[in-house]
Amino acid sequence: FWVCLTAFGAALGLATLHPIALFVFAWIFIPLLPYLLIPMPDPIMEQRLYFSVVGLSLGLGKAMALAPWWMSIGVVGVWAFLTWCRAWEWRSEENIWAASIRDGGRWDRPRINMAANYMRMGLYLKAKPIYEAMIRSHPQLGLPYSNLAYIYEKEGRRDLAMSTYRECVKRNPRMFQAWYNLAIALESIDLQAAGETYQVVLQIRPYWLPALNRLGMVYALQGDWVQAEWHCRQAHEGDPKMLDYL
Repeated sequence: FWVCLTAFGAALGLATLHPIALFVFAWIFIPLLPYLLIPMPDPIMEQRLYFSVVGLSLGLGKAMALAPWWMSIGVVGVWAFLTWCRAWEWRSEENIWAASIRDGGRWDRPRINMAANYMRMGLYLKAKPIYEAMIRSHPQLGLPYSNLAYIYEKEGRRDLAMSTYRECVKRNPRMFQAWYNLAIALESIDLQAAGETYQVVLQIRPYWLPALNRLGMVYALQGDWVQAEWHCRQAHEGDPKMLDYL
């Protein structure tokens, strides 16, 4: 859609050499311009710089109106070539985030997105060094600890996973998913601690069905059948598919 709209604006501008028509083309041209040659992430990503992009678009539109027709066609040709190059480079989600990390090395969001993509794909060995690097550079953040602990679980390193979950909730006590995963890890070694941890989850997020369900299972293993039935029934009423523990 954006490529077609840009081509229409360029054709209209080149046919009329009208600055307003050329401005429409330039306005779309600049945000779409792949910064293989010209790094321009800040004006594109930051709303406070939109007026600067407007001014640059007006200037480019005026310059194209005054330039010979062959020069304007050359600009469109360069844009089309660079766009094709960027489209090829961004042919997969992994390549998109790798290119974003390369072009904006100081940004953390592309690294987070790339690691999350690896986690979704089950490529934990690729995600692991990214989270470890983020912990070294931003030790105050909780999310990298939580995801790294999950990877340790997948590797069978339960003790290290639990200590890493504790580091996560120490930095972000409201991260209920980390508390929940910690409680699951505790089930096989300390039911009392697991139950208390599930209660923390429910304090943060009351009536969260997975925590209610597993807490009911913990009560059942402890022989507290009244609490077990109440919690499992609450989970079942919220989601009829949660029938296993009940």
